[in-house]
Amino acid sequence: MNAGLLLVCFKIYFISDTWNRVERQYKEFEDALQYVNLGSKIIIVQEVSTDLKDFEPFLYYHMCALSIIERSVFWPNFFTELTPIYPTAKTALIDSPSSSQLTIFDLQNNKFKNGYAYGKGFVVYWESWTEGFDYLISIRFEYMEIIGIKNLKLKFRVSFFDIYQINH
Repeated sequence: MNAGLLLVCFKIYFISDTWNRVERQYKEFEDALQYVNLGSKIIIVQEVSTDLKDFEPFLYYHMCALSIIERSVFWPNFFTELTPIYPTAKTALIDSPSSSQLTIFDLQNNKFKNGYAYGKGFVVYWESWTEGFDYLISIRFEYMEIIGIKNLKLKFRVSFFDIYQINH
């Protein structure tokens, strides 16, 4: 009994400590969403980090779901393989029932057409990302350079992410 109680207390402490450390960053992201127009379509890239100061990158994989709540945006990464939602006809070209975290390299070096399946439920949706999406959010922990793609206009930059408007 005591060992079980100790384990529960440890888990509560660990989870609370982890979220207390990332809470400032989540708040920073939530505040920055004012730069994203209501009802926009967003695409997210997250650079691989080697030094997150004891954080795991997965803590940030679904941070952008706040944009759905705050700004009613469309984000194709919202659901995972375990809980897929299949695209509608309107979003079929820029959606996937499952997806993995993209990097800027994926966007710049894509060799596949939209709709190409590359795993169980994973479908390429970013082939024409500069035409299908309104904003690119780049989560970049160490990669501090501004993304130099002609269709992007930097709207907002803070400690660990940038918001770019995609000019069509």
